[in-house]
Amino acid sequence: MQLIQLFIFILYSILSPDFAYAETGSVSPYIIYISTQGSDFANGQSPSLDNEGINGPFATLKRARHALRQQRKYVGLPNGATIYVREGIYELPETFLLEAQDSGSAQAPIIFQTYKNEKVILSGGRQLSNCSTNKLELITCNTSSLNLNMLDPIGLDKRLLAAPLPPFEVFMDGKRLQLTRWPNSDRSAPGGDTWAYVSSASKGARTEFEYSGNKTDFSTLSENAVIHIWPGNDWFDEYIGVSKKTDSNFILAEPSTYTVRKTIQHPE
Repeated sequence: MQLIQLFIFILYSILSPDFAYAETGSVSPYIIYISTQGSDFANGQSPSLDNEGINGPFATLKRARHALRQQRKYVGLPNGATIYVREGIYELPETFLLEAQDSGSAQAPIIFQTYKNEKVILSGGRQLSNCSTNKLELITCNTSSLNLNMLDPIGLDKRLLAAPLPPFEVFMDGKRLQLTRWPNSDRSAPGGDTWAYVSSASKGARTEFEYSGNKTDFSTLSENAVIHIWPGNDWFDEYIGVSKKTDSNFILAEPSTYTVRKTIQHPE
């Protein structure tokens, strides 16, 4: 019976990539490799994947974390561990959580680091595909498969959110893009940006006002359009949806916190 148990244990050790044994007397940390070109079915013990797909890096941080926990449970980490992450963009479908069981000590640290100073990006975003560019060089992407409507705004005071703002950001070539807006942004303008100004409003108005500045055609304005209101006393700003718009005035979907008054513009 003892012989059968020993055979089964040895066989499992060979087939399972979850843990490995360090050499007797070794003072080196346990090493794990991760690569976008790796496989979660590999053993995580080499920076490059072999032809059989067995000896090589894992593909995900989650798989490496599992291997680290298994190594600690069955063998131990007397000298700590180093997890080398190879270059590339790692899209995280969920929060990557490290808990107390994943920590080391001053004598046996657990270290996640890049491999040979390669560039690594951990991203909670998704790469957009199925995109097209029209004659105005506007890029349109189909996002129906991303379920963006299921996302909730995070970290916003609900008092300031009387309109549906997208709870995500869009990046292109590493640069964060801003929402389509009017007037176009100009950070060099007086006051730090360009704004449309209230030219007229009735006393005590909170929902309707006329605006000044270059007029534009709002006939195609999205039903999800919002107005960013920045009151003169500058206590806080808010975003409020639009229920009606014309060439010269807006009617807000909800009353603003402060009464709307004619704007005193910054001096040129």
